[in-house]
Amino acid sequence: MNDNFEPVGLFRRFAAIFYDFLMLIAVLIMAGFLAKIIGFIPPVLTDDQPKDLMFWILKMSFNFYIYVICYFFFVYPWMRNGQTLGMQAWKIKVVNVDGSNLSYKTASIRFFVAILSWLTLGFGFWRAIFDKEKRTWHDALSQTCLIKMIK
Repeated sequence: MNDNFEPVGLFRRFAAIFYDFLMLIAVLIMAGFLAKIIGFIPPVLTDDQPKDLMFWILKMSFNFYIYVICYFFFVYPWMRNGQTLGMQAWKIKVVNVDGSNLSYKTASIRFFVAILSWLTLGFGFWRAIFDKEKRTWHDALSQTCLIKMIK
């Protein structure tokens, strides 16, 4: 990592994640309303109703729809200016290890590995405690780092 950057610790990282989580929930609620209006969400079934092929197609399509929204919620801001809204609030930015902005490929790798970091009960984040550059799994595998913004 470039010596001109100060890495971000876990507290600031989790605080930004919490802000982003709240905003993402609001976006997903609106996406759910939109999906319900256009009939994209399968009807609620009781135990005595059969689950036909159309039910499963709608269910898988809706899951994909939500996943795509989450993907673009993070990847687009990372590529554009290196910050989600939560990261802006906590004055942190994600950059490549050389200090440049993320490419589509790098941001995508970071997104997918971050999911893995969460699925392992957050184990991927705890790597930052032991790493001298405070990098998590998704930082290390995507060759990115979170830095504090200079005022």
